[in-house]
Amino acid sequence: MNLKQQKWFWISVLLVAAIMSSSGCYNPEAVREFLQEPRIPVATMNYRVFPPDVLLISSENMVELKPELGRRGLTVPVRPDGKVNLPLLGEVFVAGMTIKEIERALLRAAAKYYSEATLAVDIIGYNSQSYYVFGQVQSPGRLRWTGRDTLLDALSKTIYLDTAWPERIIIVRGDSPQDGGYYPGKNTMKYTMTGKRYERQGRPRKKMVINVYAMVREGDLSNNILLMPNDIVYVQRNPFATVAFWMSQLKAPVSEARGAITDWRAIVDKNTDDSVWVSN
Repeated sequence: MNLKQQKWFWISVLLVAAIMSSSGCYNPEAVREFLQEPRIPVATMNYRVFPPDVLLISSENMVELKPELGRRGLTVPVRPDGKVNLPLLGEVFVAGMTIKEIERALLRAAAKYYSEATLAVDIIGYNSQSYYVFGQVQSPGRLRWTGRDTLLDALSKTIYLDTAWPERIIIVRGDSPQDGGYYPGKNTMKYTMTGKRYERQGRPRKKMVINVYAMVREGDLSNNILLMPNDIVYVQRNPFATVAFWMSQLKAPVSEARGAITDWRAIVDKNTDDSVWVSN
């Protein structure tokens, strides 16, 4: 191994060490914040409706909502103001409610016109709530949350790349409010320099590292957590891919400089060959 190769070898070793130390170890205490007790799948009944979800409402004895041949019922979107507009019943506020709570709200409104109204509500458009997958995956971005989404569901939909680090999948669950943000009252020097705010006292941000490779290899699904709205799944680049990336970044300026020098020399040589020298 020559001197140049030794230099790049030790640079690679230092980069790997830095990456390994910065990624951190598994934190059992952080895992507890994500696991649900008792560990039972979240039923769709617990899904809370928000704009712009779409509902399917039907009834056996309410003429306005009674299913007809070729039609299951009435499809209604939840408006930006959180209400649905139904025939006869008018506008009914449903945002933040479960299916059962919406049914009870609609039955209260129908009580003015029917003595024994019955109806059923279903969700056919899960549009309002989502979670996010970023990093070393084929299809990063926003995914719709249905209330039954697990970490493996998310990764199977987005498919992590060969450059991913499945032993160190990061999941972040932010403090509320998660939509719209909040103004802390003043900006600190840390925020001015880094764009990061301090955690609020008594309300720490939740972050866990999961070994998805262990799930696949060993069948250990204990950490196949149920995702919640606005959760962020970040698939890190593995240390070797990271070293290769930074080495390519370090080599790029050198290669560009060499290319520029070569081009300059070619131009000089061409101009020299094309020049006509006249001596006295």
